[in-house]
This record gives sequence, structure tokens and C-alpha cells, in this order.
Amino acid sequence: MEALAPATTASKGHEYRPCPPTGCRSPCPALNTLANHDYMYVHSNTSLLFALTPIALLSSREGYDLSFFDLVNAIVHVYNLSYALAGFLTLVGFLTCGRLSFGKGMSLAGETHVKSTWLLYLLCPFLLVLDLYAAYGPRFVLDLCSLSCRGHTKISHDGSFVHPNCVSSTAPLPTLVGGLLDFASTTRNLDGRPRDGLGLIDIAHFHAHRLKNTPTALNNIHSEVALGECALTWEVLRGHQCYDGPSDHDHNACLKDYLDGVIPRTRLEQWFGEERLPDGWWDFQGVRPTTTVGLVKVKILANSIRSLARKTSCSSCSSAHASSYPNMASE
Repeated sequence: MEALAPATTASKGHEYRPCPPTGCRSPCPALNTLANHDYMYVHSNTSLLFALTPIALLSSREGYDLSFFDLVNAIVHVYNLSYALAGFLTLVGFLTCGRLSFGKGMSLAGETHVKSTWLLYLLCPFLLVLDLYAAYGPRFVLDLCSLSCRGHTKISHDGSFVHPNCVSSTAPLPTLVGGLLDFASTTRNLDGRPRDGLGLIDIAHFHAHRLKNTPTALNNIHSEVALGECALTWEVLRGHQCYDGPSDHDHNACLKDYLDGVIPRTRLEQWFGEERLPDGWWDFQGVRPTTTVGLVKVKILANSIRSLARKTSCSSCSSAHASSYPNMASE
């Protein structure tokens, strides 16, 4: 289990700010949230020529020119995903929507104080070449808005939680956000009590309903992406998870909490509607996952959601909750 930094330390300098007028966003609330809290950086290099003087980090709030490793590190740090999972998700995004960037200069952070030595003078030409390449050479970068591009080989898909079908979308649609929240307000626990949120089975039901209202069936790639969205939503937002630790731990209680747990309605609104980290994210035993979310775990959960969605009677689901999202079928 990863040790968390104090909440004030982890969130310092990362206050929530909506997308600026000149910024761009993606169909993914997780990436938009990282940008809105400024957890990604355009540059994280150092200058070899100036004796490892740090390069100024440019704000990522606008969502342009994001590098692969900066994006991976931000996902791991904020959402506690494994490097394998974060790397896989980022790689897919870069391969389908990334681009080459040229001529992006860098600026030194603060004044430079370098002690002159004969070794520095000897290596100066070599270090200068490396610095020039790092500053102006080709780089593979990602703009968040490019993830909204549509196509069979792109990752933007129909049937998402809060984005419309058939069109490129970089912001949640209010009617779909409202439909999701209304659906969450009608759910019940296994014992029949209202819970005002989404459980794992509810996510599968909602996913099945969204698929039913897509104009065409999703291809294999988009189907896997949509299931991954459902699985990651559950793993990231359901709050403090059971620690798989000592043998005297009550694993039966953990299993019941896993199956009958809930993502509160307010948390869904903050995440999908406002695209910000939910309240209490960095608190001890707060919302942020306390155990690392791995690739195999998410894949198994996605397969489970697929099975649950297939077992869902879409006709009965639609009639039972028709009043909750009357505008969704046309989106």
C-alpha cells in the first residue's frame, strides 16, 4: 500500500481551475481533471549545459504539448494506477492521437551559477548539441483535444457516460450528466435501501443502457475502451478500498463492500460534471485508491462488467428508469 503525502502537501499548487478560454480538453474526465488541477507538465527536462540547472516547468492547464512520461507520472501520482496500466493507457492515446512537435524552446528556471572547470570546457560542445536537440528537436506530444477525434482506429467512442454519440466532444453534455445523476439517485443496496449513488452492478446497467441507445454497435476496440472506462470509474471513485493485508483481515466484509459499495452521487457530479478531484481525495483513507490499480485487475473487472451488462434486461432497465433520463436516447 502506497504511503500518501499529507493532503495539504499533495494538493498544494494544484487548485482546481476550469479550462481556460485558450485551452483544450478531451472526452476523458480523468485527463481533464489532471489538467484542471495542473498535475501535468509540458517540460520536465534539465539542462546539461548549465550543470543540471532545472528547466522551468510550463503549466499544463491548457492541455497542449503533453509528453509521454509526464502524463504517465501524473496518472500514477494522482490516481495510484500501476506504471504498467498508466503506460499502456498513455501509449494507446499517443499511438492513435499523438503528433510530432518541432522547435519548442525551453527557458532556464532562475539564475545559473556554474563553477568553471576544465572538464566543463571540454564537454561544452557535446552538451551544447544535447541541449539544442532537447530544446528544438522533434518530440512526440499529445494535445488533449486530439483524443476527441472520431474513427475506427481512434479511442473516442459512442456509449460513454456523459459524452454524446457520433460527434467529437471535449466537454460533458449537461443532459447526460443529469441523466447519470438521476439514475444514481434511483439505485438501491442489496438489502433494498436507497443509496444515492452507483454500485458495480449499477455501472453495468447504465453501460448497457448507453449501448442500447447508440446508433450502431461498437467495434471491438471501442467496446474494450468503453468497458475500461467503466472499470476505471469504479476502481478510482469508489473510495477507500480494503487493504489486502494480514490473514486476520475480514476479507468477507471486504468482498461485500466491493460488491455492494457505492460511488456517491455528489462524487459523480464533481468528477463527470465539473471534472475535478472529488472532495476528500487526498485525505487519509479518502477517495484516492489506497492500493495500486493494476492492468490485470482492471481487465478482469472489465470482463465482469461485460458479463453483467449482457445479463441486464435492457427493456426492463429502460422502463424502470425511463423518467430518470428521458433525453438520453437521442444523444
